[in-house]
Amino acid sequence: MAVLLLSASLVRAADVVKLKMTSTDGKLGPLRLEAAAGKALEIMVVSAGKTVMEFESKPLTFEQNIAAGKTKVIQVKALAAGEYTLVDELNEEKASAQGVLVVK
Repeated sequence: MAVLLLSASLVRAADVVKLKMTSTDGKLGPLRLEAAAGKALEIMVVSAGKTVMEFESKPLTFEQNIAAGKTKVIQVKALAAGEYTLVDELNEEKASAQGVLVVK
């Protein structure tokens, strides 16, 4: 029985797509993330600058404040194909602070 539970948890872990985005004083990188439709996501967001960042996606309905030098992992349920905006809201007037998650 324990083997079946272990196998199930390994399958679930394999179904999670792990992505990473870094913010450095109003500059996101990379500006474009890609993932497969129907897969849960974990987006690791690193605030590498000297100021707090506010990582937000209105279409995905999340907003996270991340202190300078800190990292947060944001869990996102499986998504349908489409494009979802990602932004450092405190610098959203800059093109360098506006990213996109493309799900295919």
